[in-house]
Amino acid sequence: MKFSFFAALFCLLSSFSILTGEVKPNALFSDHAVLQQGVEVPIWGKAKEGEEVTVTLADQIATTTTQGGKWI
Repeated sequence: MKFSFFAALFCLLSSFSILTGEVKPNALFSDHAVLQQGVEVPIWGKAKEGEEVTVTLADQIATTTTQGGKWI
């Protein structure tokens, strides 16, 4: 009884990672990254096709939709 409950719970919880899109910025944008002040800095990464991605940096907000699994 306990095994089947935990097996079902595991399957349920692991399915959430499949259902939710995983938005990944490029590895260049990591902890302690330094960005140039006073110039436009493109931010890019990968996500599921057609997913909407919103990036917030300081007081600026930009939203885009992925094309070909990539966003910028």
